[in-house]
Amino acid sequence: MSTPTFTKALTLPEVASPLHLTLPSVPVPNPPPPGTCNVRILATQLNAHFPSLMTGAVKYLTFPTPFVPGSSAIGRVLSTGPDATLLKPGDLVWVDCFVRSRDDPATTQILMGLHSGPTEAQIKLMQNGWPNGLYKTIATAPLENTYRLDESALGRLQYTLPELAISLDRFAVAYGGISAVDLKAGQTFIVGPATGHFSGAAVELGVALGARVIALSRNASALEHLRATVSSTYPGSPPLATVVISGDAAADEAAIRSKLPAGSAGADAFLDISPGLGVQPAHIPTAIACLRPGGKVALMGGVYGNLDVNYAGIMFRNISIKGQWMYSKEEAGQMLRMVEAGVAKVGKAAGYEVCGEYALEEWEAAVDGLEGSEAWGKGVVFVPRDE
Repeated sequence: MSTPTFTKALTLPEVASPLHLTLPSVPVPNPPPPGTCNVRILATQLNAHFPSLMTGAVKYLTFPTPFVPGSSAIGRVLSTGPDATLLKPGDLVWVDCFVRSRDDPATTQILMGLHSGPTEAQIKLMQNGWPNGLYKTIATAPLENTYRLDESALGRLQYTLPELAISLDRFAVAYGGISAVDLKAGQTFIVGPATGHFSGAAVELGVALGARVIALSRNASALEHLRATVSSTYPGSPPLATVVISGDAAADEAAIRSKLPAGSAGADAFLDISPGLGVQPAHIPTAIACLRPGGKVALMGGVYGNLDVNYAGIMFRNISIKGQWMYSKEEAGQMLRMVEAGVAKVGKAAGYEVCGEYALEEWEAAVDGLEGSEAWGKGVVFVPRDE
């Protein structure tokens, strides 16, 4: 399988408003360096908040410019570095954005094609190692971030590549949170808020694994859509319970407790995936108050303020609170096995909607098509073409 000499690369020249992108042709390293592979990009999701992220309207991301965005993709391996022992040309793969420093993986990590982070080491890893993302016709990716997919199994399930492209990154993040609380079948699992891109995926996976999920949201209509769709997708699992939260701590706690199994001392686990906020959402201490003794909490959201919780209530009930940043390589692999086995479902049968498919040249139309795609189960994708 031959590798072209050049790739188109959708490039952000500078952070400025209005959004302006270019599409130059850049060289493809061939053969790829050790530790990498060249992947033809077949489908890659366009982040629903892409315009605000790339124009600086949202301030918390850092990346060098000029910059090629793109943080998750489905593709096909064209060639590999000389040290590759598993991946081969022709393999269908998922390319993941969560890059770890090879000599300091525990403390230095970046989101390739999205965010370096604030530390000198993170900035160095992105600038000198992985300065560009996946909005290309051909991308050079780290071997350890390129996961081989069971193409036959996915074909039998009739999943399309765009459907996989809007699913796998969100499932990976959600499964990291689920693993952090060691969720088991039959346990009661609170997810809040529950109707977003990643939080909705946590609801799906919790139900797929056989947990009793209690989904929290202020948006009653979105919550009902999630409940109806997930319940239809997983009819053999415990029914999904929902609570429309009001911000009144006593009323919300009573509403959550009304969804617990009869005689239960509380929920087993709580996962928070709040969007980027400067203050703590009111549901966090309320959900923690609904946990049983020995219950577990995983915090995966974008809350940048302090956490205000009941110290004594946590201590006397032996509650464990854990921050969870992304996921391990093993967790990402396990998530993929769940999808390939049909345990975790994607695609039209799971209520998903690919809202648009665009070539890289059509980036302006793709950006215009983003409206509404931030909701659970929706997404816009690039399907890069050479011609």
